[in-house]
Amino acid sequence: MTATAVAPYTLMGPARDCVGQLRRLHEEQGVDYVVFCCRLSTGPSMEATAEQIRRFGEEVVAPIHARYPAPDHPAIPPACRW
Repeated sequence: MTATAVAPYTLMGPARDCVGQLRRLHEEQGVDYVVFCCRLSTGPSMEATAEQIRRFGEEVVAPIHARYPAPDHPAIPPACRW
């Protein structure tokens, strides 16, 4: 498996590119939910993973939340709504 092979199905790159890809997925295809995975069993370290999660939240999730209202769905617990 190569980065090129999975590129159509993943978000990769700088935060601004990921935000743009998420916006396009939402606006063009109606995507409301994504799965975030940043650590494989082979690495990176837990510390590096924690930093990736923090940065993803600040640089990718926050701009998406600012642009789109939270979906109103009974399966989303109130504590998880923004």
